[in-house]
Amino acid sequence: GARTSGASRKGAANADADPGGRQLFERLLLASADAASRADCDPAALSAHAEAAFRFIGEKPKSGHRVGVREALPIAAGSSAGPVTVLEMVNDDMPFLLDSVLGEVQARGLVPSLILHPILKTRRDAAGRLEAVTAAGDRDWGDGRQESYISLHLDALEAEERDGLAA
Repeated sequence: GARTSGASRKGAANADADPGGRQLFERLLLASADAASRADCDPAALSAHAEAAFRFIGEKPKSGHRVGVREALPIAAGSSAGPVTVLEMVNDDMPFLLDSVLGEVQARGLVPSLILHPILKTRRDAAGRLEAVTAAGDRDWGDGRQESYISLHLDALEAEERDGLAA
């Protein structure tokens, strides 16, 4: 009969321990921040953001993108500031995507206090529902499984400004 290697068994065990790749997504999200931002993150606030972000990437149009805007607590440890506005998007990964998004945000006079931008491999069903985050992204953009999640944390915006960002 067929034998399973130790590495394959370990991979299966890890998949069982992290259904849907939620923990992997959180690690990739944190790793995408610069060192100063990582050092300044409140673990509970980061975990709450990762949970909301994982729910957000749960659905994405096939060969399309999804943009959302939401209010959140700041991730910086000890921050006494009020809520922040989080502009987030999930898209098929491509070169210069973050630069394009930042250019649009900066053209509106907005400056992100935190940028999170993990590149990840996903598995989705035919309707675009996330089945799993399977790995960190790589240089294989054309495989149809590589996606980019972008999260820009901005000073709190009024409803009209938030709506304009999502359009």
